[in-house]
Amino acid sequence: MRLMQAAAGTGLRDHRDLVGPAGELTLAEVERSGLRGRGGRWAPAAARLRAVRHCHTVVVNGMEGDPLSEKDTWLLQHAPHLVADGAVAVARMLGAREITVAVPEGIDGLGALLKEAFAGRDGHEPPVQVAENRGGYFAGEDTALVSALRGGPAVPTAFLPSDEGWFVGNAETLAQLALIARHGAAWFRGQGTAAAPGTMLVTLTGAVPHPGVHEVPVGTPLARLAHPAGPVLLGGHRGLWLPGEAARNVNLDPDVTPCEAATVTVLPAGAPVLERTREMTEWLKAQGASDAGTARLVASALSVSAAESARARRLVRAHDDAPSVFPQSGPIDSIVFGPASFLPAA
Repeated sequence: MRLMQAAAGTGLRDHRDLVGPAGELTLAEVERSGLRGRGGRWAPAAARLRAVRHCHTVVVNGMEGDPLSEKDTWLLQHAPHLVADGAVAVARMLGAREITVAVPEGIDGLGALLKEAFAGRDGHEPPVQVAENRGGYFAGEDTALVSALRGGPAVPTAFLPSDEGWFVGNAETLAQLALIARHGAAWFRGQGTAAAPGTMLVTLTGAVPHPGVHEVPVGTPLARLAHPAGPVLLGGHRGLWLPGEAARNVNLDPDVTPCEAATVTVLPAGAPVLERTREMTEWLKAQGASDAGTARLVASALSVSAAESARARRLVRAHDDAPSVFPQSGPIDSIVFGPASFLPAA
């Protein structure tokens, strides 16, 4: 455990006793660490830091747009000092004049907790403000978040925040940067894969014995977290459905499986994948997401549902006296998800 070790303390002194004094962050060390951002795209953190021109504001992005993900909220609630260490280290490195922490509105006590986490340091940090914003699927997208912080709508825009002096860092990314500042790049690369070093936070939900947020090295087999009997959704609302048996052999690696949202959702055996997918696509449409973005989700749901139906037919027909209760064309033939662009091209 790395990030979760920092969750054991309550105050700043406890935090420093657990993880040591805050270190100085350099761009060269971030480059050597190979850290990739944990906000969804897994872009190299060093490249994103280098791209910021004349930084004036470091934004801690705790908005977490996918409702299946809880990792950033968990981290901000349980290890706020580690996130604060990372934000302060980045602000000092980039010469930022301000730190803004963006979190969803309506989470009791979170704003006050974060203000306290930034207080009581050495007095040389930039001023900090906490912005409690309305949630939503796009609320955590970098350009949409900066638009909202400027008083506009939380919708994606064409401008690059880095071109205008904003560095937007996911809460987990900043916590990882705090650890790199303390322990160095070689230590950080001691876990994970060569292409994606370090650990990652994963939100595990559904039909599992231990739901919640888990920290695992990148590349960990899913079977270390769960042994699903039913369908598994990897990557949240724009993710991918897999049959339970196939999912057990998958590694949690952004270069292998969808990790836009680091979530694993396990349904019970026989659960209605198509109905769950219908609900998800309707929610995405209500959020303003494009139909094209759900093609992978819908296509994988159709595939898993067809496989489950075929398996059920085989089980029933294995008994000589069993009636033929399954029609030759299953219910997937009659389910419509909306516009044709939701479905994969033939």
